[in-house]
Amino acid sequence: MNRNYEPKHVFLALAICVLLSTPILLIIIPSTVANIIYTNEHVWHIFLPGDSYLVYGIGCLLIIIALFIIAIADIKKSSIITGIIGLVFAFTSFYFAAQAYKIFSDEGITYRTLFPYEQNSYKWNEVETITHYRDMSGDESKYEFIFHDGIKLEIPENEYFRLIRNKVSNRMYSMDKEIIEIRINEEE
Repeated sequence: MNRNYEPKHVFLALAICVLLSTPILLIIIPSTVANIIYTNEHVWHIFLPGDSYLVYGIGCLLIIIALFIIAIADIKKSSIITGIIGLVFAFTSFYFAAQAYKIFSDEGITYRTLFPYEQNSYKWNEVETITHYRDMSGDESKYEFIFHDGIKLEIPENEYFRLIRNKVSNRMYSMDKEIIEIRINEEE
């Protein structure tokens, strides 16, 4: 059986495949890219901010739109140019999304925010206090790091932070500092 697919059907099939695989890709790709770029033997863990995942999602949406435009407009020159522009914007958004991170390492804490785009790096001795806001209802416990210059960094307490919590505690203990625990939503 000889099938003769038109190029527009190929682009439509690609758009549908990207659309269906985007939820899975958004779980795998951001953390994989961050680990490839930033991991070394001194890094304990890399956390990605939520807005980074949003920007990756926008990039995937731009790829889907670009492929749909090429397919629907019968692969005309203008649709190909529009699709290429969409792909350029998509890969640009992937680049910026990969720039946001929170790294905990032997040396200290380094993080770069996406909005606004700035990087902060602190050695462990520049951490003034760590406060653990422990939500007794189990909903939203978090850690707040306050650095010597007054800058605050919040990290949700999740299974990833629990993996490095002992390293953070040991590092603070070695500097004669302790983690302050504040219980919230505690029933009296």
